[in-house]
Amino acid sequence: MAPLSPKYRPLSVALLFGLAFWVIDSLIDSFVFNKGTFPDLLFFGLYPGGFELYYRLFFIVCITVCTAVITQLLATKKDSEDILKNALTNVEFERRKLRQLYDNSPDAIAEESVRKSEKKLRDITAALGEGVYVLNKNCELVFMNPEAEKLLGWTETELLGRNVHDIFHFQKTDRGPLPGNECPVIGVLSSGRPRFAEDDVFTRKDGTMLPVSYISTPVIENGQIVGAVTAFRDITLSKEMEREMLRTRNLESIGVLAGGIAHDFNNLLTGIMSCIALALDSTDRNNELYEILKMAQGASLQARDLTKQLFAFSQAGDEDKKRAALSDILKNSVTFAMTGSNIKPEFDIPEDLWPVEIDTVRISEVVHNLAINAREAMPEGGTLGVRAENFHLGASGNLPLREGNYVKASISDQGAGISKENMEKIFGPYFTTKKLGAQKGVGLGLAICYTILKNHEGHIAVESEQGKGSTFTIYLPAAAPETPTVAPPISETPVPKTGRVLLMDDEEMIGQVAAILFKKNGYEIVFVRDGKEAIDAYKSAKESRNSFDMAILDLTVPGGMGGQETLEELLKFDPEIKAVVSSGYSYNPVMVNYKNYGFKAVLHKPYQAAEIAALIKDVMGRG
Repeated sequence: MAPLSPKYRPLSVALLFGLAFWVIDSLIDSFVFNKGTFPDLLFFGLYPGGFELYYRLFFIVCITVCTAVITQLLATKKDSEDILKNALTNVEFERRKLRQLYDNSPDAIAEESVRKSEKKLRDITAALGEGVYVLNKNCELVFMNPEAEKLLGWTETELLGRNVHDIFHFQKTDRGPLPGNECPVIGVLSSGRPRFAEDDVFTRKDGTMLPVSYISTPVIENGQIVGAVTAFRDITLSKEMEREMLRTRNLESIGVLAGGIAHDFNNLLTGIMSCIALALDSTDRNNELYEILKMAQGASLQARDLTKQLFAFSQAGDEDKKRAALSDILKNSVTFAMTGSNIKPEFDIPEDLWPVEIDTVRISEVVHNLAINAREAMPEGGTLGVRAENFHLGASGNLPLREGNYVKASISDQGAGISKENMEKIFGPYFTTKKLGAQKGVGLGLAICYTILKNHEGHIAVESEQGKGSTFTIYLPAAAPETPTVAPPISETPVPKTGRVLLMDDEEMIGQVAAILFKKNGYEIVFVRDGKEAIDAYKSAKESRNSFDMAILDLTVPGGMGGQETLEELLKFDPEIKAVVSSGYSYNPVMVNYKNYGFKAVLHKPYQAAEIAALIKDVMGRG
């Protein structure tokens, strides 16, 4: 049987609905309203007459028409959906064809090339350790890499399209204005020639200055300058290192001069102090002259302290280093410096602080100097913060120190602070904000601290804000693991009351004064001026069986053989010689570690009678 044509399907559906209505209505009339039987249904229900027939025919017509209309609408909707689907499919097909044509067009290829080039540029510049930015011909920013954003504090989005010169390159290194016609980068845009600057400044977003070096090169297309590329780097650390080297050279140069002056002055002072001491011994205490001599002795002692400062400032030799706890030095030195003041020290020092290998006397001097400065900065009192911590400096650290472990200690006051003008020269020699004089100082305190820490392979830094106070921070290398040692026993013998002493010194006055001082202790002095004379005199005395019991050798003899070289020759002749090294250079390596050079003791200039007696007992009393 052939399928029904689609155009007759709505009519067939309508007839089926009409037939169903006829049967249902017959059942209702026969069994609901008339309570008839099945035969009644066949003869009267299915074949009604009169009004019932017209009623059913009317409803069948209505149902047929409505069903036909609805069926036709549903068929039409389905056809419309199919048409729309086919249309959309065709549109998508055409869109893909157009996109393919566009992607293969010169403009699209160029756009994709630009996008890939920009991504490649960003990837490359992101891997650089330098800031990079690109300008158009109007000096407006078109690109900035992440490093430039980090260094300047600006984001690329904030600066796109803005004039770079007006934003962060409008100042000179001296903070004066930089006109556009003097700007090297703008000069690149106008001249087409690359520019390089070793020392310039950019201004960060927060207004601070960023020291930079940079190279700026033009971007040229078809013979026309269309922009410029600038690569720059932060030179803050290198400038600090440069200042550190310059400061070190200046201190070394001045130190040589100070050391020479101190050496000569110390020799004169030795004679002056010794003569005063002898005069005091020969003067009655009730005599007016005795008081005058005591005043002269007090002045000479102040002069001796000054020469010690000059020597400490001038010397860059080894220290008398030993393993020590910096925490003890910090607590003791600061507490002592604050005695009698209304300043309360607050200590924040961990128990596991690493030990350090230091000259305890000199580092105590550093801490004491810093504490005294803090005390003078707070005349009204306050709180002094003293902190320490273990600190590891990596290879990329921003301190002029070698990589390794350090102990970091800081002293913070609540004083008036230090001006920016003085921050640059605070560690310079003879710089001070105090009144000059013996009671106020000569400005060597911080310079000495700097020198001492440098000799310990350490560092000192300062941070300050006017009106809020200052913080001085010191760094000292942590000590290596400890190796236990056992000191050899020292035997004592009775001290001879008489003897002969060979004294080598380039100052004849010292020889004359020493002869008197040693004579008071029962010892005879033989004076020589340099190493050659000392060697000849010692050998001659030994050969004539009139040997010297002790030899005092001046460490430094201008134009001649000094004490160290002289002893090296004398030890070849007499390995048992009792030699003493003498000098005003208290921190010279030979003076500090005299035993390593063969000496039995040291005699610091200027010396007095009591020190001579102690020296004789120390050296002559040894077995």
